Amino acid sequence: MLLVATIAGILGLALGSFLGSCAYRIPRGISLTGGRSFCPSCASILKWYDLIPILGPALSRWRCRSCGANVPLRYSIIEIITAGYFVILSLTTSWDAGALLTAVFACTLIPLLWTDLEFFLIPNTILIAGGFASVLATG
Repeated sequence: MLLVATIAGILGLALGSFLGSCAYRIPRGISLTGGRSFCPSCASILKWYDLIPILGPALSRWRCRSCGANVPLRYSIIEIITAGYFVILSLTTSWDAGALLTAVFACTLIPLLWTDLEFFLIPNTILIAGGFASVLATG
């Protein structure tokens, strides 16, 4: 049980990192698949160790290593929320189609919430991706 929760938490951290980049990139029209992660202030490419969920930003004191600009805490908050959700889900349900659908739905809501808070915008890209993934999850 503890092993499953730990794996779910690590998966949640990694997925939360991706969801944070979705919340940043999608409303700005930046491709999710093209290009590497970069500092929004100076556009320097981030190193692999800067991208480790929570630990990377913490080691750099939530500042860019190149220009010293603040790394928004929202990235770590999104990672923690997603990891916590996955841990709770792993402890309370069995991983069946219903749990998968619930996880997909929650992972759609997280970037929607952050883009709405920042831009007062709900991107269709996220809605379409979430709907498509939900249809796949239900079989």
